[in-house]
Amino acid sequence: MSAPAGRRAPKRGPLLNRLLGSLTEQVVWQLLRHDDTELRRQLGLRPLPLRGPGQRQGRTAMPVFYSYSPAVLPRPVDWPARMHVTGYWFLDPPPGWQPPADLMQFLSDGPPPVSIGFGSMASGDPQAMLQVTLDALEVSGQRGVLLRGWSGIGQDRALPPRVFCADSLPHS
Repeated sequence: MSAPAGRRAPKRGPLLNRLLGSLTEQVVWQLLRHDDTELRRQLGLRPLPLRGPGQRQGRTAMPVFYSYSPAVLPRPVDWPARMHVTGYWFLDPPPGWQPPADLMQFLSDGPPPVSIGFGSMASGDPQAMLQVTLDALEVSGQRGVLLRGWSGIGQDRALPPRVFCADSLPHS
């Protein structure tokens, strides 16, 4: 378990770390279990057990792939060799997708922007999250494409010209 940025994680010891890891794995699995079971039914596969795939993965040395960049968060040194950090995964854009004209205009109006995505993250205070994002763009001198996802961030406020906002765009 890691600590928030800039803070050291308290030393919990290997037993408590393993227990917290298992608990976290179960919470995540239970949140995803219904959708996983539905997808497996559609594919003609049996549902996974109530406890999820974790124990079987460990017993059979089944590989686990994590879709994040090791430049953002290094792979923990105590992970077993079957756990792999692959970098981000991206979907191809939908067939025939074309960028909206206003996005193309924004992109041609200045240097390449950074992309800031909120995906399925819901903020308890979307206005505060938006302000932090706008401040970060200002301080860094960057332009930004803000992908609000489910957050609703940026939909109720006029944004500065250095920011383009969309619900969702293909990452490519």
